Amino acid sequence: MHEGTSAEIQKGRALTRTCIVDTPYALGLYLLKTELADYAETRFYVDQFMPSEIVSRLPNAKRMLLRQADGVLPRLRSDVLRLKCFIEHFRAVRHTQIFAQDHISCASRLIGGCPYTLIEDGPGIYSRVDSLSEHCRKVGRGVFSRLWSRTVHGKVFGHTCGRNPQCVSRWVTRPADLASAALSNRRVELVDVRKLWVASSPEKQSAIIRVFCGGRRPDADAAQCETLFLTQPLMEDCGLTEKETAAVYAPFVDRYRSSGMAVKIHPRDRFCFTRHFPDVKLVDTLLPMQLLCLAGVKVRRVVTVCSSAADSLPPEIEVVRIGTSANPKMVAAWGIR
Repeated sequence: MHEGTSAEIQKGRALTRTCIVDTPYALGLYLLKTELADYAETRFYVDQFMPSEIVSRLPNAKRMLLRQADGVLPRLRSDVLRLKCFIEHFRAVRHTQIFAQDHISCASRLIGGCPYTLIEDGPGIYSRVDSLSEHCRKVGRGVFSRLWSRTVHGKVFGHTCGRNPQCVSRWVTRPADLASAALSNRRVELVDVRKLWVASSPEKQSAIIRVFCGGRRPDADAAQCETLFLTQPLMEDCGLTEKETAAVYAPFVDRYRSSGMAVKIHPRDRFCFTRHFPDVKLVDTLLPMQLLCLAGVKVRRVVTVCSSAADSLPPEIEVVRIGTSANPKMVAAWGIR
């Protein structure tokens, strides 16, 4: 991980942009929307879910992890990290252009009272934001409660997904989201990922692929496969056992495996797909699915439980949705989807 090692920092010149992200999808969106020359002008702050391989390939990257935990020492450690975020805001962030996923743990403290542009958390997020726990944290109604929340958590806390006056624009990739209540009377920018990729220079495309894939080309792993399986963190988010997870996937693997199948593992998914289904090829890349298709991976269909990545695939790709009703634990965690 590069922490302040760029030529710009070594020369003492302040960076001009700040990117606060925690998912490969949001990072990919930022890299697509940003000029290649501005990558080195950006300080990247990431939280707990950004894979270390990606962080190590970014210039000026810092992991600002704030975990909530019980016990005196863990809480003290959390308070120290919270203080570091506030210091970082005044030291490095407040005079830059800020682009952020505003719900992650470090975001509100780093943003402070500054204007920022919201980086979309995923396709369709604005239409279902009110059902997601990470966007439903409430600030107390009392004067003391509001003051305490603003002091400890930052001003954006409790008003995430751009639902606050500090957010000056919101990136939207799914046109259907424009009708959502979360975007009503708020400034938005509709982003066409495909057009951005096509308009990018070969140098920029290579730089993006290098961040996510290192020196590997992502399209080779899925060669000769008609079907690509997108997993989700069913054990981590929904509490499924390994056996239950395999049972959700098995009927669909059996249905399509004869024509060749590959699997792309979600970054947070710890289910060993290839151990349970050893004849399925592994697409070993952290490149977001939306960019994977643009980078050369050609499949006939995608199978997923309910991944939002499937909402923005090219229309020629068939999307097969398993749905959360395949297991009651998924319905309890994610609702009917």
